[in-house]
Amino acid sequence: MTTATMETTGSRSRLLRQAGPRLAVAVVTAMAVFGIIVAAWQIQAGQVFSGPAAVGEAVVTDYGTLTVTRTNQTFVPDTQGPPSMAQMSGVNGADQLQVWVRFVNAEADNGVRYDPQRFRLVHAADPGHTARIAGSNLTPDRLRLGSSIEGQVWFDLASLPAGRYRLEYAASGSETVRIALGRLEPTVVTEGGSERGHGGTRSSDSPPDSPHKP
Repeated sequence: MTTATMETTGSRSRLLRQAGPRLAVAVVTAMAVFGIIVAAWQIQAGQVFSGPAAVGEAVVTDYGTLTVTRTNQTFVPDTQGPPSMAQMSGVNGADQLQVWVRFVNAEADNGVRYDPQRFRLVHAADPGHTARIAGSNLTPDRLRLGSSIEGQVWFDLASLPAGRYRLEYAASGSETVRIALGRLEPTVVTEGGSERGHGGTRSSDSPPDSPHKP
């Protein structure tokens, strides 16, 4: 190998060594920019981008946290319609899901509005099966900075099939929070003793809060 060839080879090696770090930085920067663009598009499009949290996990939001502290599935006797022996004895009825929630405003200086009507129950495998709340002891209001509120929402399960469900909360101008509630097997008992599902009371108590970020 000639002296000129050795010098050329050495120059190329030096150039590659010098370009290596700059190339790596450029690749990392490009990937970061792409990630920011995708995240911004998801937020603008109103997409659900957080994975389901679990009961007891404090889900981090842009205003603070939202937590499902516990759930309870229980049979509720039917009190509607003409009286019958089955109705008066509390035999007829359907299951109801009770969900306890906690809102915390740790970030929004001007307060954050909460509304229980924004909760819905969604079948995990078939999102076509959903339910809006049947009632709540919370009323729509604004939560000031540094404060929290706890309450309950409940869902009638009579029209829903068995399966795994999640709770969704779609706050205006914020991401949709999703929390996995586990498997539900609704029971419905109608006149004549017709029964669907597996009765009983099932509850889920939460462990201590642990932050869950989208």
